[in-house]
Amino acid sequence: MVRQIDECPGDAHNETRRGSVVERGYLEVDGRASPQQHSTGTDTAVTTGTSSDVDVASTSLREDDAHCEQARHRNTASPTPPGSCLRRAKALAKKYNLVLCFLVAITVGLVYPLPGVVMGAKQGGVRPFVIVCIALIFLLMGAKLKQRDAREAAREWHGLLYGFTAILVFTVILGVLILRGVTDAGGFPDVNDFSTGMKIFFAVPTTINVGIVVSEQAGGNGATSLVLTTGTNLIGVFTVPLMLSWISDLDANGLDAGRLILRLVYSMLLPCVVGQGARQSVPAVRRFVDAHPFGLKITSSVALACLPWMSISRANEEGKLRQLTAASVFAVVGYFLLIHALLVGGNMLCSRLLRLSPPCTRSVVIMASQKSFPVAATIISFLPESVGDEGLMLIACILCQQTQLFTDSVFVGWWGLPPNKPATPAPPPPVPVVVLPPEARPTGGTKSSLV
Repeated sequence: MVRQIDECPGDAHNETRRGSVVERGYLEVDGRASPQQHSTGTDTAVTTGTSSDVDVASTSLREDDAHCEQARHRNTASPTPPGSCLRRAKALAKKYNLVLCFLVAITVGLVYPLPGVVMGAKQGGVRPFVIVCIALIFLLMGAKLKQRDAREAAREWHGLLYGFTAILVFTVILGVLILRGVTDAGGFPDVNDFSTGMKIFFAVPTTINVGIVVSEQAGGNGATSLVLTTGTNLIGVFTVPLMLSWISDLDANGLDAGRLILRLVYSMLLPCVVGQGARQSVPAVRRFVDAHPFGLKITSSVALACLPWMSISRANEEGKLRQLTAASVFAVVGYFLLIHALLVGGNMLCSRLLRLSPPCTRSVVIMASQKSFPVAATIISFLPESVGDEGLMLIACILCQQTQLFTDSVFVGWWGLPPNKPATPAPPPPVPVVVLPPEARPTGGTKSSLV
């Protein structure tokens, strides 16, 4: 019988099999070792004799292959190295830093509200620390915007055009009009300030950081997402107050669109322009921003999380959270899910009709279906008290924002990544067994008869 001897690394039984003579690349012929002929084909085990000999050889080969596979697995499998759990925790914290910041902010606001109340106090009709946080967010947004991202996104200009129109017009009209109908029909069981907060939430542009992260996880175009975020939030400085005054009933409660636009200009538009100007004119700023993307991302996430922290702390201190009931929470979450599902479905349909590329479709659908909590919180902080209770309106916005974050994470997991992942390698073919006729049986067992 002639068969190839494969060496199993690190296998004690391997030494017994090959003894002191048989090494890798040798053949065993009736118990004697012989060098293997080198070839470019598939490794083959050669067996001569009767069919029973072939069966025994095949069974032996399978047993040896299984034994070698177990030995390799034992050698390659190593215990978890020290610090691997810590590295995994750091990786998760890096990936979900915004979610963790929001959870910490809400928890601190519920447990110990005093610092948030002090930081979010009004002075001269405005909340200075809220304006500082918003200005910092838009300053970093402007500093991170690269001109090549805008040029890359402009290649699918029809996708950008639809995204801008959907974010600033279509989704605003649909969301606000549905909420107006729900409010007129008495759909909010306890307080209508929740409805007012939701109207403002659906009137604002798309998210600032969350949408970009979610769209990239879905396989979207990061440049398109960044341009949609920056552009719609800057244009929204002028369109959101006008849309609220036009299609909502807030103007009857004292909404001054012109004054609101002026405040949004110096708290959102001006910092973004300053950030972009510094990037283009000061090389040191550009190098610093490009060299520290994660640090700036954490800074932006902390500034974003400070807004719900101050809102929850103030609502907790004033006792507004006690006005929450299960019916009101379910109403806010249920109406948001209904409108959000309509936005996602409508944007997917329009993207298909426009025949956008898959990455552009993912970016447009996600960005045009999300709304920005920081902008909504900024607008609410600038509104007069006659519009509604600020704490209750912010609670409704926070419920919408958290529901949006959770549902879109699930949606991205269902939607899946684009099919550009490498294919799983096929398993190696089994080693064939060849039966030689009796006249081809090796004679004498010499090495030269095998080569």
